Amino acid sequence: MSAPAIPARPASPALAMFLVLLAGATFIGFSGIFVRLADVGPAAAGFWRMIFALPALMAWTAVERRKPKSGAIRSGAFAAVALAGLAFGIDVTLYNAALGHTTIANASLLGNLAPVGVVLGAWLLLGERPSRRILGALMLAIAGALLLILPKFTGAAQLSGNLFGDSLAVGAAMSYAAYILAVRHARNRADAGYVNLGDDPAARLVR
Repeated sequence: MSAPAIPARPASPALAMFLVLLAGATFIGFSGIFVRLADVGPAAAGFWRMIFALPALMAWTAVERRKPKSGAIRSGAFAAVALAGLAFGIDVTLYNAALGHTTIANASLLGNLAPVGVVLGAWLLLGERPSRRILGALMLAIAGALLLILPKFTGAAQLSGNLFGDSLAVGAAMSYAAYILAVRHARNRADAGYVNLGDDPAARLVR
């Protein structure tokens, strides 16, 4: 009597997801350096960054249109997508402007305070209460940001940028937090392709 066959478990995608996340974070980390090297203003740099991303977004949207369940756009999707686009445009412009007034390190670190805004926004607007562990991590992030900003009040601004540039970076982070919250709202009403680029205007609207 042979033992029953044990089905093989599929390989966990956790490692692949982590590597993709690490690669994305690495590429984003270099964005400040490339913007500083670009011979254009902050708004123009943001514009070209978006233009160069269009081919990838168009390919993504084309793939989603072939899915059997794609095209179902719920009421309120357009407003959420418009808000996300506006918040992301402000984020890119403020971050690029911050690079002209503070160091790349300060702009990048302060510009990545978006999780603070996301957690607080989800808590205050959506009622998603964070855990104590998350709150502790936020306190550490805020403490680190203060260590970057406080030297501006002690005459060390010439060594680490200025308060105006740091403020622009924090504003960029909060704008990106608003973008994430708006995208979360939009993704409950439309596919990712529509959220990122827009879909077929003849797509079916459902409630």
